[in-house]
Amino acid sequence: GSYSYRTYGDLDCFSRYELIDTPYHRQHNAQRVVYSDARCFDEWKELIEYSDEVGDYSKLTERALRGIRSAYPEFDIPEPIFVSAKVWDAGWYFMKPHSTATNEEV
Repeated sequence: GSYSYRTYGDLDCFSRYELIDTPYHRQHNAQRVVYSDARCFDEWKELIEYSDEVGDYSKLTERALRGIRSAYPEFDIPEPIFVSAKVWDAGWYFMKPHSTATNEEV
């Protein structure tokens, strides 16, 4: 079957967590975690920048897993095979179209 597990809200510094379980996505075992800008932007920015600088994503991975596992305690969440992260200077927020403000400025 095909199922999607999504968590929305400000849960342990995540605004969204998605596990799309379709036959196509299952073969890649991909998950998407979106950090919360509201109160956690600095934490995620520091973790991501540190990981990129030293090439070691273990601290970022540990932090992400802690949040995912707390959101889904009934599931056994394994260690990821690959981790990729990005700080978006202009992500999603509600303001005038074509704004050039960054998340930090907002």
